[in-house]
Amino acid sequence: MTSTTASARLDNRTIGLDRAAFALLSAIQVTLIASITVMSVALPAIRRDLRADPRDLVIAASAYGLSFGGLLLLGGRLADLIRPRAVLVAGLAVFGAGSATAGLAPAFGALVA
Repeated sequence: MTSTTASARLDNRTIGLDRAAFALLSAIQVTLIASITVMSVALPAIRRDLRADPRDLVIAASAYGLSFGGLLLLGGRLADLIRPRAVLVAGLAVFGAGSATAGLAPAFGALVA
């Protein structure tokens, strides 16, 4: 095998990894935007089901945004310190559990907590 062939294989492998990384990052970005949008879409149902004031909805949306952003920063730092894949899986699990808990909240106070 010549060095030209070896470098062409390495270039092809690098391009494949770049595309896979771009696809993963694109999927994560779509998930981030969707998760923020879901809160806005759910506000009328939250108001109706939990009998919340419009002021309470602002608190709920702000609490969601602050906790989401803070945990996103924490997850990024943890990914720098330990294995990124493990942090991603753990973050998705915590996000899923938190979403399920919020969906089952019996009162507005439990939702914000």
